[in-house]
Amino acid sequence: MSTKELAQNGWTAVPVDAGKIFQNGPYTNEPDYVDVNSIEFPSNDPIVSKTQQYAKVHLLKQTYHHSMRVYYWGGIGHSETAVSRTREYSLTFDASTSLSVA
Repeated sequence: MSTKELAQNGWTAVPVDAGKIFQNGPYTNEPDYVDVNSIEFPSNDPIVSKTQQYAKVHLLKQTYHHSMRVYYWGGIGHSETAVSRTREYSLTFDASTSLSVA
């Protein structure tokens, strides 16, 4: 990708001053403490296990860690909704075949 294409797609560094963006004000919504251990990771699922093995071998360490951060941050932002929807969905979805069984 050319430098021009990188800039057009927003992949260039942007200086950020959080104080200017948020004016050093209080939180709009005070975040609750979330223990990372409270976010369930489906490591017992054979597809997840195989995918993790593959990712650890074929991805750069930084890319793998980024992917895990994305998973955990997603779990924090939507923990109650995501967990309840995942459980609902898991009752009608067979991940081994990627087919809905309902």
